[in-house]
Amino acid sequence: KTRVGGTMVYAESTGSTNEFLHIIITVAGHEINNVTKIFFNEDEVPTTSSGNDSDGIARLVPASGNEYEGKARIKIHTGADAQVADADLVSEISQWTTSHRLRGIAYAYVRLNFDSDVYPNGVPNITFEVEGKKVFDPRSSATAFSTNPALCIRDFLLNDRYGLEADAAEINDTNFSAVANTCDEDVTIANPSGTEDRFTMNGTFNLDKTPKVILENMLSSIAGHLIYSNGQFKIRPAVYETPSVTLDEEHIRSGISLNTRISKKELFNAVKGLYSEPDNNYQPQDYPILTNSTFETEDNSERIFGEFNFPMTTSSHTVQRLAKIQLLKARQQISFSAEFNLKAFELDIGDTVQITNSRL
Repeated sequence: KTRVGGTMVYAESTGSTNEFLHIIITVAGHEINNVTKIFFNEDEVPTTSSGNDSDGIARLVPASGNEYEGKARIKIHTGADAQVADADLVSEISQWTTSHRLRGIAYAYVRLNFDSDVYPNGVPNITFEVEGKKVFDPRSSATAFSTNPALCIRDFLLNDRYGLEADAAEINDTNFSAVANTCDEDVTIANPSGTEDRFTMNGTFNLDKTPKVILENMLSSIAGHLIYSNGQFKIRPAVYETPSVTLDEEHIRSGISLNTRISKKELFNAVKGLYSEPDNNYQPQDYPILTNSTFETEDNSERIFGEFNFPMTTSSHTVQRLAKIQLLKARQQISFSAEFNLKAFELDIGDTVQITNSRL
């Protein structure tokens, strides 16, 4: 769920004095669940239904008492593959025919009534708060709107229009279902007191970005990573998994290369960055800076920032937890590499493993 501007793909004037401006604004290249708010410039426009057209699409008009009352009409098409052309637009615009269905594209048809007092700067910038894609849930076999990152990433991997078009056999649904359950776990928050889901995804992307960048932005919402192992995709969110394998001296088949500190170029002891805040009309803003006096002391009392942006997260509480995860991960500086015997085949990328080595 996020705010989008869309793309104006059609505009036409009608009326004896061209007083009506008809605009088509596409908001997504797929079916969406709903449009929950409409904005003219930075003003939210409360709407009410004035009835449906012949195809059952609701005509929304500014609510009584709003400055745009009687000066606008909005119709939302959610982008189903079987959707038909807008009946009102077909009847009022000769160039728009029943063949102009925009199947698989979510769009808004907006008709503005010219009024220099209401629109002193011309056509307003029209944006929408949108509940986005309906995604498949392997846990229930249902397809519905969801903010669950595991389900949204799964959809992107499989989608043949805008995603990676992976085969269904390449998706490890046991893993994705388990991660989806993790994302749905309740986390206690304060101010206001209550709970929220551990991880959620609320954002949008354009296809001028590479799939790698799109996936990295999605994965930022779980502070995790995506792996491809044994012919299948799996997600590793930032949650602790109790190790089931221990590797010790009898399993090692090489020397140990040990690194006790990361380079200062990669080291940081504080975190800052941006996220999208719904109460700020989804504009990017700074989340609270995270600092740690212990880590600063370890770094000669010098504050060193790492910058992490969370473009797919809209909760201030979640963003602060994600930032803390990134800071704590960065302070785990000891690492080593070695070769092991076939005992290590029990492990997969990203697994937590116990290491026992008496010398070290």
